[in-house]
Amino acid sequence: MGSKRKGSHQATCCPFRKTTLLFGCCFAWGTVWLLVQSRWLSERFQLPHASPEENSNSVHVEIGTEPPDDTSQHEDLRGVNHQLQQGTSMNTGESVAGRLPSVPLKRTACPQKAKRLDKWGSVVSEDMKIIKAATTSVANCQRSGQALVFELSMREAIHLDGYAYEMPMPDYIVADEPGSSWRQRRSTLQLLAKVGGDGTSALQPLGPAHTQHDNISKDGNGAFSHWREPLTKGPWTKSKLRFSTPGNVPLKKLSKLIAVAHPMAPDMGLIEFVHKPNKKAKEYDPTKRRRRKELYRELYIQTFPTVGVEPHLTDKPDQTRPGVWYLWRVSHHDEFNFELKPGELYQKVMPLAFTEYFGKFETTGAKLFPPPKSYAFYENKVTLTRLFQRSDIRMPQTWVFESLDEANRRLDEVKLPVVIKDPYGYSSIRLLQASSKEELSQALQEFFANAKPGVEALVQNKVVALREARITYVDGRPFHGYWRIRQSLSSASAASTRGGYQDFNFPLADIAPYISKFSNKTGIPVGGVDFIWQEANPDVRTEPFTLEVSPTSDINPPTPDDWKDSYAEFKNTKGFRSAYLGVRRKWTDAMALAVIDKHRRSKRHLYVSVDRVLTVSSYQPRSGAQSALQTLRKQFFIRLFAEQASGDKDPFFNTQAWLHSAGFEYDDLIVVQKEDHKAYHLDKDSILLDTLDDKASRLLDLGLAFVNFANFDVSSGRWDEVLARISKDAHAQR
Repeated sequence: MGSKRKGSHQATCCPFRKTTLLFGCCFAWGTVWLLVQSRWLSERFQLPHASPEENSNSVHVEIGTEPPDDTSQHEDLRGVNHQLQQGTSMNTGESVAGRLPSVPLKRTACPQKAKRLDKWGSVVSEDMKIIKAATTSVANCQRSGQALVFELSMREAIHLDGYAYEMPMPDYIVADEPGSSWRQRRSTLQLLAKVGGDGTSALQPLGPAHTQHDNISKDGNGAFSHWREPLTKGPWTKSKLRFSTPGNVPLKKLSKLIAVAHPMAPDMGLIEFVHKPNKKAKEYDPTKRRRRKELYRELYIQTFPTVGVEPHLTDKPDQTRPGVWYLWRVSHHDEFNFELKPGELYQKVMPLAFTEYFGKFETTGAKLFPPPKSYAFYENKVTLTRLFQRSDIRMPQTWVFESLDEANRRLDEVKLPVVIKDPYGYSSIRLLQASSKEELSQALQEFFANAKPGVEALVQNKVVALREARITYVDGRPFHGYWRIRQSLSSASAASTRGGYQDFNFPLADIAPYISKFSNKTGIPVGGVDFIWQEANPDVRTEPFTLEVSPTSDINPPTPDDWKDSYAEFKNTKGFRSAYLGVRRKWTDAMALAVIDKHRRSKRHLYVSVDRVLTVSSYQPRSGAQSALQTLRKQFFIRLFAEQASGDKDPFFNTQAWLHSAGFEYDDLIVVQKEDHKAYHLDKDSILLDTLDDKASRLLDLGLAFVNFANFDVSSGRWDEVLARISKDAHAQR
């Protein structure tokens, strides 16, 4: 056996050496040929020369998969090399050698949930389990430049009707609100799909975006809508993705479905007040304490990633950052403490202390939402009454008596029946009634006998109504509402502590116009407000009587539809805690969306064509385009349109990489399959900078602002006339 094995080896030795020699010659010849061709390509198409370090860092990362640890910081540039081999441009059909990026983009993780600072109080474990029990329809998320890239789990999609499918999208909640003015185009989400699993299929953009739902069902062919029901539908609205497939192929034929979104969110943060609890109090138990501000903080931390934000957390006024929007939420219920001076009344000083302390966080140039000044009226019905009076807010006739002597002197001014309130109380505590002069005199004596020194009596004409409305609103938009129904007409209040009960069937959309008006008049953008009407079955579109408003009102979750017992009993059920935290999470979502809406409405949106404005042939940047865009970005949000060309297998990421390598700065990149899909992104407040053709002329017919780039000569690299025209049109159309 040994001699046979030796003979076999000798028999194959020579051919093996010849083969190796031949292979070496071929390899050497091929290397020389490639070097020559590379030099020729570089000279012919001005390919950027990469340093050895750049060459070593050039990697390919498959979209929607976790990259290797040593390459996770690099952007996926696949498709660029493929197009270079094919020798086609993504738009013009010309060579793409000149648009190969010299510096790869970085691929990073999507925004992660922030962690509370060490000295901040923690939330009890059973609540944290509920808070963290989030759902997802995303298999993987990465960040490509400014864009969030979500690989969607198609098994989450359900077929609706016609060509329409739908899936939840809780991972990105900045969605359209159909029929809600400019918010019906709020979403920046784009869909990319790949049909089939072979290497020849393209990751093509779907569209048009922002399509009406009946058209998605009827026509399909890639039309989609990232949407949520309007805020006035109540707190349980969710972010959803309704879509159709390219060519209306069955969903199972898609090998990949990717959502891309530019957050277009401002820098955001969260402010915490480090509270020192009274550990000597009988009820103090560090293992069971549920402070509301800590619950809201953890809910905010869950919200921030869903709007594409990594927040800055701080508890010191001098650590806030200029231009950053900070969210915060605190109440006096074991959440805030300060030193009282001799003779000061806590209830009077507390709201002013809130305003002063949190106002310090804005001295660096930071912005707080809600504004600290709105807390000046917190649980102080005296200052609130004066605010309503000077703001022309309809309220029951009200008298403020600072002492029993003053009350007795002015007794004849009071129109009966009335309720007597503690101006600094809550939940209808110490609420009295009087329907005659004798009852009023007795009630006032009782009030002042039990009141702390310096506490006024608030005497308010009683508007007889069986129902009170409690509306929670965010940035002047109703978010949550319910009826509080008195036990009887003789009851002083509809609070549950007074035997009242709740009806959560409230028409938020009908009261929305008045809530907006009320918020603007009072300057209190966030709060819970109590309204009453004299009618037994009121029309909430009519002006109500306003009883009070608070910036930190509690939010009661609705009872199950089949619930028959009292609300107090519902609070003791197993499902109440999940509902309690769930509705508050929806509130933190609404607060973050309100800040993003404010940010996006702070400037007009200028849409610019990549293909016709920013580039010349062979995809070279047009002279002066980068600096022109930088200048325009100070006045506008810059949103770029690029069109997919035939043969481009990865139009979004190829375009993104080229824009980065060319030094363009922008806020959003939209790759459209067809030119007429651009119109779906535009509204009457936006401006489009493009060249005018037959399709673009239709935009003018829709009343959309259009600047025809063909009318300007920028061959010298000077864009002064373009900038002046856009600025002029922007001011004229405002």
